[in-house]
Amino acid sequence: MRKRCPCCIGAILVVLASHQAIAAPQDDAVKAFKEYVAAVRAGSAEKVLALVEPVPESCKPLLAASVESLIAIERVKTAMAKQFALPKDEEAEEEEGWNMGQPSDETLNQLAGDLVDDNTVKLKGKDPLDKAEYDVGLVVRRDGRWLVSAGTAIGLDPTASFVEPPEQERADLLTMADLVTRSAMAVLGRLERKQFKSPAEVQAALLRGMAEAAQPASRPTTTPSVHNSSRTQNRVA
Repeated sequence: MRKRCPCCIGAILVVLASHQAIAAPQDDAVKAFKEYVAAVRAGSAEKVLALVEPVPESCKPLLAASVESLIAIERVKTAMAKQFALPKDEEAEEEEGWNMGQPSDETLNQLAGDLVDDNTVKLKGKDPLDKAEYDVGLVVRRDGRWLVSAGTAIGLDPTASFVEPPEQERADLLTMADLVTRSAMAVLGRLERKQFKSPAEVQAALLRGMAEAAQPASRPTTTPSVHNSSRTQNRVA
């Protein structure tokens, strides 16, 4: 049996270690995001919150409400899947009302991570229509663990270090999250009674319900979206 030169073996190990050191943060970040999406789909707010970076006490109600809205949208998608045939590709998803909530499995399988710094990875996906890259969100390392950034979960433009929104903005975002949850639960009841003919009708009802619920209040002045984060950063997705 031919023996390898010890120095060659050492060189190979150095190259492998170097490659792993570069690839590991992105891989770990993608894995953390997939676990987060799985927890949202499973409907466990406690597990989702454990996979998101901690926020100041003043932002905990907003984060909790945002997570509840994410879970509510996924419950609607699950009910839709039981009644309507799932589209064969992501282009059909965009056209038929499925483009809301968390990224699809196909998108998750194609996620790529860009290392922003030693503790921050920006996740990238590909638009199913024009194949252009888009930002899915940020994953950050806190105390040795990779966690989804709070900005991503809340629906803010995520930053490497969480920036607490001003008090009024927090109140507006909390109202938006509550509107999404209330509308989603109302639509879920209608889905269970089979009152929709297509996924597009379901999505339209969600948006209409939020708009109607927001009418009595002077804030927020815009209606939150239920679309998938493949269009804008984590739009209640």
